[in-house]
Amino acid sequence: MPTVIRAGPPPYQQSGVGNGAGPDSSISSPLVSIDEDPKHKIPSVKTVDFCKAYGLSDDICERLVEEGYDKTASLFVEDEWKLQKLGFRIGHIAELRWTLKKMLLKDRPESALRNSREKYRPNLYGGHGGAGGHGHQKGGNGGIGDPPEVDTQDVFRFSVIGGGTGGDGGASGIMNGKDAALVQTQMAAAFGNGVPVLDTALQGGRGGRGGWGGYIGGAGGRGEGPQLAMEDVDIFKEIFGGQGGIGGASKIQGGPGGTGEAPNFTSLLFYIDDEIRRGVPDTQLNSENFSFNQALRERLQTHGFRTVGGLFETYEIDLKLVGFKPGQVSKLKAALEKVVAQVKLTLL
Repeated sequence: MPTVIRAGPPPYQQSGVGNGAGPDSSISSPLVSIDEDPKHKIPSVKTVDFCKAYGLSDDICERLVEEGYDKTASLFVEDEWKLQKLGFRIGHIAELRWTLKKMLLKDRPESALRNSREKYRPNLYGGHGGAGGHGHQKGGNGGIGDPPEVDTQDVFRFSVIGGGTGGDGGASGIMNGKDAALVQTQMAAAFGNGVPVLDTALQGGRGGRGGWGGYIGGAGGRGEGPQLAMEDVDIFKEIFGGQGGIGGASKIQGGPGGTGEAPNFTSLLFYIDDEIRRGVPDTQLNSENFSFNQALRERLQTHGFRTVGGLFETYEIDLKLVGFKPGQVSKLKAALEKVVAQVKLTLL
């Protein structure tokens, strides 16, 4: 049996009103993910010297030292959420992640970085809707199981992609509840060269059971889907969405089953491999070779961004959460695409 990482209360924990959500599984990513073998080779230098050598800003360096990160080795065992809680902005974290990767790649013929494209591909499943509650006159409708949403460019990361599963309709002496539509979308892809997978599964939360009602049973709670970075999916053998709670029973009408939410993934603005990363120049955002309109450049700098490299280590969802508009995000992607094209020309 695979090891299952599960968030939330035990299955179908009773809820007073039945509308509580099953907490999601949120996976905190390390600043830099590296393979196990090279961990003992991680360079450990004074943080002040590291910041100076790689051009990190004074505010990043001073804050790191103030919080006790006096050597770089401690940064490789830290996760980015911890830094966020300490007040580091999204740009600070992205710039720090970029420079740590550059340090690892310096003068190394083989990369110590963990690259998802060369590792494991899990099975991915959508949410599972809760069953509708029993009712003497009318059973509750089954809950909806949301299907996963995966960009076409990321399909290769998974072995199987399964759709959401609708919950069973509740039973009744007069009228049964409707089964939710069963979504069956499976995309098969072969495992690459028999690469072994970790015997671990990631599972979303489970919504509580809806409470009993004299007329209408309470709705089953929402089972929230797990959240993790797309680059970290290779850690898990299988990824399941949330499980919606069972609808509450009633003498008249059973409550509806809760929604089982699908897994939610975050992706980098633009994915690059180690070869491209080595060739990206230390270009400042205010450089003529990487020009934006003044308002967009100032907004990036306000959130701690200084270099083009930092943008390559930025998650799209983080930009949206701090107020960047879709059009602005698209401009950043297009600009990074041009940088990659230029680097590829130099490698020919």
